[in-house]
Amino acid sequence: MRKAIGILGLSVLIFAASGCSLGKKDAAPAAEIDNRTAVYVEKIEKTAIHNEMVYSGTVNPSESVNVMAGVTAKVRSINYDVGDEVGAGAVLCKLDTSDIENNYNALKASYNAALANAEAARVTYETVNGAAMQMQIANAELNLTNAEIQYNTAKETYDKNQILFNAGAVSEFALEQSADAVTMAESAYNAAKEAYEMTANVMPTENEEKAKAAYEAALSNANSVKAQLASVEKTLSDTNVKSPIAGTVAANNLTVGEYAPSTMPAFVIIQTGTMKMNVNVSEQIINKVHEGDEVNIKISAISDEFIKGTITTVAPAAGQSGTYPIEISVENPGNVLKAGMFGEVYFTTEKVEATISVPRNAVIDKNGELYVFVEKNGIVSKRIVTTGIDTGDYIEITSGLSENEHVVTKGQTYLSDGDEVLVSNSEEVK
Repeated sequence: MRKAIGILGLSVLIFAASGCSLGKKDAAPAAEIDNRTAVYVEKIEKTAIHNEMVYSGTVNPSESVNVMAGVTAKVRSINYDVGDEVGAGAVLCKLDTSDIENNYNALKASYNAALANAEAARVTYETVNGAAMQMQIANAELNLTNAEIQYNTAKETYDKNQILFNAGAVSEFALEQSADAVTMAESAYNAAKEAYEMTANVMPTENEEKAKAAYEAALSNANSVKAQLASVEKTLSDTNVKSPIAGTVAANNLTVGEYAPSTMPAFVIIQTGTMKMNVNVSEQIINKVHEGDEVNIKISAISDEFIKGTITTVAPAAGQSGTYPIEISVENPGNVLKAGMFGEVYFTTEKVEATISVPRNAVIDKNGELYVFVEKNGIVSKRIVTTGIDTGDYIEITSGLSENEHVVTKGQTYLSDGDEVLVSNSEEVK
C-alpha cells in the first residue's frame, strides 16, 4: 500500500552552544548549509489499476409474485402473514366452499344422467340394424322373389298364348287377358324391387345416420356437463390459495370473514435469498459492462463495506429516460438486504493487471510534455512518459519507467534535470 506523507522542510542551520553566553573568542563555527531539495520517492512496482464509474441503484426482490384469490368467496382462514417464510405450493389461505359445493353436486347429478343417456344412445346406434331390420329385409327379399316368379309365369303364359293365337287355337280375348296379366305382374315386380332396395339399402343407412346423430348429441351433452363439472372442481381447488414460489410474504390483503379482493392481490410473495439491484447507466459505459461481470456495491443502510454482485442482464436498448437498465444479482445471507434500499454500484470500465502506475501528481504536464523525475543515488533525471488509465489518484505509465526505479512523488515541482536531492523517506524505499 502506498503511503502519502507530508513534505518536511529539511534545509537546516545547526548551531552549537556551550554555557549561557559565548564571547567572540569562544564562538563555534557556523554549520554548512545543505542546499539539496528535500523530496519523497516511491519505489515502482507492478500492480493492477482500474477505472470505475459509480451509479445509484435500488434493491428489489429477485422475484415477486402477486397471488390472486381467483374465487369470489369469503375468507375462511389465513395461514401466513407478512414476514412469514412459505414454500412453493403452501396453502396461504382457505376460502368458503359452501355455494361452490352445492353447484358441484347438482352438476355431478346432471353429468351422471347425461352419461346414462349417452350409453343408451350408443346401444341404439350399435343395434339399429339388428334382428328386426334383418327380418324386414328378409320379408322384402321374399316378396321380390315371389313377384319375380309371378312375372315370369305371366310372361311365359302370354308367349304360349301368342303362339296358340297365331295357330287359331285361342281367342284374341284370351291373348289380351294374358297380356294384361304380364303388365300387372311386371308392375308388382318393379314395386317389390323398389321395396327391397329401400328396405335392404336405404333404410339401414338412414337408420344408422339417425342413430349415430342421436348418440353424438348425447355424448356431446355429457362432455359439456363434464367440462362444467371440471370447471367447478378447479374452482373448489382454487379456494385453497397457494403460493407458486418459495419466498417471504411481503403483503397480505385478506381479512377472515370478508370476501377476497378481486381487483388486487390477496398476497405478494417475494424471494429474498438472492436480491437484485436495478441500475440505469449512460451510453458512456453500456458497452464496457457485460453479463457475468462482477461489481462492487455499497449500501450504506447496512454497512460501509463493499458487497459483491454479478451483472445478470444488460438492456440492448435505452429506456424512455435515455439510459440503459442493468440488473445485478446479489446474494442476501441473513436477509439484511430489504426491497427498496438504495445503494451505489461501482462499474469497472478499464482494468490492467500487473502494470506500472504512479501517484497522479507525480506526473508533470508542461509544454505538451508528460514527465516524471527519477531519483538515483541522490540525483534526479527527467523522464518523458506515456500514460494510460487515470483513476484521479493514480495513473498508469505505459512507457518511460521500469520496475524498482524511484520516482519522485513529493517536491518534484521545483526540480530540474540533474538536481541533487535529499530523500526524506529513504529508509522506507530501500
